[in-house]
Amino acid sequence: MVKRYSILLGFLVVIFSCKRTTELSGTVTNMRTGAAIEGASIYLYDESTGGIFENGEIEVEKTVLSDATGYFYLELKTSLDANVRYNAGKEGYKNPKTENAVSGVGLKTGQKKEVKIELEGIAYFGSPFEKKSTVPKGSDQFKLTVLPYSDISGSLNDFGTKEGEGKGPFYYTYEDSYVIAKGDRFLRYKLEWKTDNVWYSKIDSVYLPTSTEVYRDTIFY
Repeated sequence: MVKRYSILLGFLVVIFSCKRTTELSGTVTNMRTGAAIEGASIYLYDESTGGIFENGEIEVEKTVLSDATGYFYLELKTSLDANVRYNAGKEGYKNPKTENAVSGVGLKTGQKKEVKIELEGIAYFGSPFEKKSTVPKGSDQFKLTVLPYSDISGSLNDFGTKEGEGKGPFYYTYEDSYVIAKGDRFLRYKLEWKTDNVWYSKIDSVYLPTSTEVYRDTIFY
């Protein structure tokens, strides 16, 4: 009888110590263009602690990168019960759903899930504006107002009006930094300049691709 109980107990230990595999797969794409994003990093973390799974009983690929098609696969093996979430991000992109690029996927250990992650591109704007319509003069005045998107995120810089004078060229910056805007779309701006005591103005736009480099092409007016 003792032997039978020992066998049963050992059997139960094996069952409850058996590791289950949690699988997360999917694609990472550009929210604006739908293009695949290569090199985005994705990792799983424990919702209860907010940290990466590092317990000795847990085997996990801590970070994987999306491939050229945007595809990724990530797995976690553990006998513990946990609520699993993921973090996805890449330099030059942000997750529009949250401030810190963390997304909830809501799966338990032992489950499988396929997701589509959409990241929004960020662009950096710091172009010089140079006068070509008439001969620039030292007495010229210049105002540039970048017009924000109607759905602009609060985490992006608030845009204001930049004033300058002289012959230029003039550089638009915000609090001594480049303007951070949403990438892969047009950034609208309003130009006002005064020459010979007459003010002129025009509204135009420039296309800003997602990039970690500052957009510096000279804009003539």
